[in-house]
Amino acid sequence: MKDSGEKLERLIGDALSAQPLRRAPSTLESRVFAAIESRDAAAGWRRGFMHWPLLARATFMLVSIGVVKLTLLAADWTETTVDPDYWFAQAFSKFAWIKVVAYGVFAGVRSIPEYWLWGSFAIVAAVYATFFAISAVAYRTLSEAR
Repeated sequence: MKDSGEKLERLIGDALSAQPLRRAPSTLESRVFAAIESRDAAAGWRRGFMHWPLLARATFMLVSIGVVKLTLLAADWTETTVDPDYWFAQAFSKFAWIKVVAYGVFAGVRSIPEYWLWGSFAIVAAVYATFFAISAVAYRTLSEAR
Protein backbone atom coordinates (compact mmCIF):
# COMPACT_ATOMS: atom_id res chain seq x y z
CA MET A 1 0.00 0.00 0.00
CA LYS A 2 2.81 2.39 0.92
CA ASP A 3 4.72 1.61 -2.27
CA SER A 4 1.68 2.27 -4.44
CA GLY A 5 1.19 5.70 -2.81
CA GLU A 6 4.79 6.67 -3.44
CA LYS A 7 4.57 5.34 -7.00
CA LEU A 8 1.44 7.41 -7.64
CA GLU A 9 3.07 10.47 -6.14
CA ARG A 10 6.13 10.06 -8.38
CA LEU A 11 3.93 9.51 -11.44
CA ILE A 12 1.90 12.69 -10.78
CA GLY A 13 5.05 14.69 -10.04
CA ASP A 14 6.65 13.59 -13.31
CA ALA A 15 3.48 14.41 -15.26
CA LEU A 16 3.24 17.89 -13.75
CA SER A 17 6.91 18.71 -14.26
CA ALA A 18 6.61 17.69 -17.93
CA GLN A 19 3.95 20.37 -18.51
CA PRO A 20 5.14 23.57 -20.23
CA LEU A 21 5.27 26.75 -18.13
CA ARG A 22 2.40 29.10 -18.87
CA ARG A 23 2.42 32.85 -18.48
CA ALA A 24 -0.39 34.46 -16.52
CA PRO A 25 -2.79 36.59 -18.56
CA SER A 26 -1.75 40.24 -18.74
CA THR A 27 -5.07 41.33 -17.23
CA LEU A 28 -4.44 39.19 -14.16
CA GLU A 29 -0.97 40.61 -13.71
CA SER A 30 -2.19 44.22 -13.93
CA ARG A 31 -5.05 43.51 -11.48
CA VAL A 32 -2.68 41.92 -8.97
CA PHE A 33 -0.29 44.89 -9.14
CA ALA A 34 -3.20 47.34 -8.79
CA ALA A 35 -4.49 45.45 -5.73
CA ILE A 36 -1.04 45.50 -4.13
CA GLU A 37 -0.66 49.23 -4.75
CA SER A 38 -4.13 50.02 -3.35
CA ARG A 39 -3.44 47.89 -0.26
CA ASP A 40 -0.14 49.69 0.30
CA ALA A 41 -1.81 53.07 -0.15
CA ALA A 42 -4.60 52.16 2.27
CA ALA A 43 -2.09 51.00 4.91
CA GLY A 44 0.00 54.19 4.65
CA TRP A 45 -1.38 55.56 7.90
CA ARG A 46 0.15 52.60 9.75
CA ARG A 47 3.64 53.38 8.53
CA GLY A 48 3.93 56.88 9.96
CA PHE A 49 2.87 60.47 9.62
CA MET A 50 5.09 61.26 6.61
CA HIS A 51 3.45 58.42 4.63
CA TRP A 52 -0.05 59.81 5.15
CA PRO A 53 -1.72 61.54 2.20
CA LEU A 54 -1.16 65.29 2.11
CA LEU A 55 -4.82 66.10 2.80
CA ALA A 56 -4.86 63.85 5.88
CA ARG A 57 -1.65 65.43 7.22
CA ALA A 58 -3.01 68.95 6.70
CA THR A 59 -6.32 68.08 8.36
CA PHE A 60 -4.52 66.50 11.31
CA MET A 61 -2.33 69.58 11.76
CA LEU A 62 -5.33 71.94 11.61
CA VAL A 63 -7.28 69.86 14.14
CA SER A 64 -4.23 69.71 16.42
CA ILE A 65 -3.78 73.48 16.27
CA GLY A 66 -7.50 73.89 17.05
CA VAL A 67 -7.25 71.60 20.08
CA VAL A 68 -4.22 73.51 21.38
CA LYS A 69 -6.05 76.82 20.88
CA LEU A 70 -9.12 75.53 22.74
CA THR A 71 -6.91 74.25 25.57
CA LEU A 72 -5.22 77.62 25.91
CA LEU A 73 -8.57 79.40 25.86
CA ALA A 74 -9.90 77.06 28.55
CA ALA A 75 -6.81 77.61 30.68
CA ASP A 76 -7.17 81.38 30.28
CA TRP A 77 -10.86 81.20 31.20
CA THR A 78 -10.23 79.17 34.35
CA GLU A 79 -7.39 81.46 35.34
CA THR A 80 -9.58 84.56 35.18
CA THR A 81 -12.67 83.06 36.86
CA VAL A 82 -10.95 81.28 39.75
CA ASP A 83 -8.94 83.06 42.41
CA PRO A 84 -6.16 80.58 43.28
CA ASP A 85 -5.41 82.18 46.66
CA TYR A 86 -9.01 81.73 47.76
CA TRP A 87 -9.15 78.07 46.69
CA PHE A 88 -5.77 77.33 48.24
CA ALA A 89 -6.85 78.77 51.60
CA GLN A 90 -10.18 76.91 51.43
CA ALA A 91 -8.47 73.61 50.67
CA PHE A 92 -6.17 73.86 53.67
CA SER A 93 -8.91 74.95 56.06
CA LYS A 94 -11.30 72.18 54.98
CA PHE A 95 -8.68 69.46 54.79
CA ALA A 96 -6.51 70.32 57.76
CA TRP A 97 -7.04 66.79 59.08
CA ILE A 98 -4.90 65.54 56.18
CA LYS A 99 -1.90 67.30 57.70
CA VAL A 100 -2.56 65.66 61.05
CA VAL A 101 -2.79 62.20 59.46
CA ALA A 102 0.34 62.81 57.38
CA TYR A 103 2.35 63.85 60.43
CA GLY A 104 1.11 60.77 62.29
CA VAL A 105 2.15 58.48 59.45
CA PHE A 106 5.61 60.01 59.19
CA ALA A 107 6.05 59.79 62.97
CA GLY A 108 5.02 56.14 62.78
CA VAL A 109 7.52 55.42 59.98
CA ARG A 110 10.34 56.71 62.18
CA SER A 111 9.54 54.11 64.82
CA ILE A 112 9.85 51.18 62.34
CA PRO A 113 13.30 49.53 62.36
CA GLU A 114 15.40 50.36 59.31
CA TYR A 115 15.96 46.74 58.26
CA TRP A 116 12.17 46.25 58.12
CA LEU A 117 11.85 49.18 55.73
CA TRP A 118 14.69 47.92 53.53
CA GLY A 119 13.27 44.39 53.64
CA SER A 120 9.84 45.68 52.59
CA PHE A 121 11.45 47.65 49.79
CA ALA A 122 13.31 44.54 48.61
CA ILE A 123 10.11 42.45 48.65
CA VAL A 124 8.20 45.08 46.67
CA ALA A 125 11.06 45.33 44.15
CA ALA A 126 11.14 41.53 43.78
CA VAL A 127 7.38 41.43 43.21
CA TYR A 128 7.65 44.12 40.53
CA ALA A 129 10.57 42.34 38.85
CA THR A 130 8.62 39.08 38.88
CA PHE A 131 5.58 40.81 37.41
CA PHE A 132 7.62 42.31 34.58
CA ALA A 133 9.37 38.99 33.90
CA ILE A 134 6.05 37.15 33.72
CA SER A 135 4.65 39.88 31.46
CA ALA A 136 7.65 39.63 29.13
CA VAL A 137 7.38 35.84 28.93
CA ALA A 138 3.64 36.05 28.27
CA TYR A 139 4.12 38.68 25.58
CA ARG A 140 6.88 36.67 23.93
CA THR A 141 4.79 33.50 24.02
CA LEU A 142 1.69 35.18 22.61
CA SER A 143 3.58 37.09 19.90
CA GLU A 144 5.37 33.94 18.71
CA ALA A 145 2.06 32.07 18.51
CA ARG A 146 0.87 34.42 15.79
